[in-house]
Amino acid sequence: MNKVTILAAIWILLSGAVTPTLGQTATLTVSHDDPDGIVTPGQTVRIKATLAWTGQSGFGYAIGSVRVTDDAGTASNPSFPYNFLQGPATVVQPGTPAGGSILDVVIQSGDVRPWFGSPPLHPWGLQTGLVLTQYDWTAPTTAGVLEFQWIPGPANPLPVVVLYSTGSSLAIPTTYFGTSLTVVPAPASALLFASGMLAALRRQRPGALRHSRASCGARPHLDCGHAWDEPGKVFRVRGVETACAGGLRG
Repeated sequence: MNKVTILAAIWILLSGAVTPTLGQTATLTVSHDDPDGIVTPGQTVRIKATLAWTGQSGFGYAIGSVRVTDDAGTASNPSFPYNFLQGPATVVQPGTPAGGSILDVVIQSGDVRPWFGSPPLHPWGLQTGLVLTQYDWTAPTTAGVLEFQWIPGPANPLPVVVLYSTGSSLAIPTTYFGTSLTVVPAPASALLFASGMLAALRRQRPGALRHSRASCGARPHLDCGHAWDEPGKVFRVRGVETACAGGLRG
């Protein structure tokens, strides 16, 4: 029996059996901090899984994983971003990296005392948004759209809250929201530069490109713009007068 199993058993003994609750709801949202959702290989963004819930209750526990499509990319530095009082049944396990996913997130407040209308100890009363785990995710080299989802633990699929008045543990109906990131193969600036160079080449006059340096004295027709056979005509090229020797070379 591992530590999580033992502490979960303590929780059940202290708070009674977990039962479904009516009238209270929760959302569990996976999000990222990239402004446009488009990333390049090697770029790192922050991923978060956040629980919010309604009703006069504090946080009990939530178990699950943050999974990305095909576990793509690289996950690192999972953390629980709060200071908290460590109780005998408190578990803070922000997960283990597996490719680009974070597995086996277990967050359990361990605070089962009746609060009699007062909020529980920080951070277990953050009903508008308690971050269960946050981590750095680095984009892979393969381009494509990648989905990030919270996958509930099979043994405890619903988050559990604790009623302020009695300390009873209640499983709360939860709606899950995921997010996505699109990996592109190259920076947009590089693509624009390549497009600009192609357009510039297309604007070059074919006649000018067909001349050699010998057909215009010391300078090629690409510099002076002379594309016709006009021997002896003087052109000003970069402030220097140059006589054209003429002669198309094709």
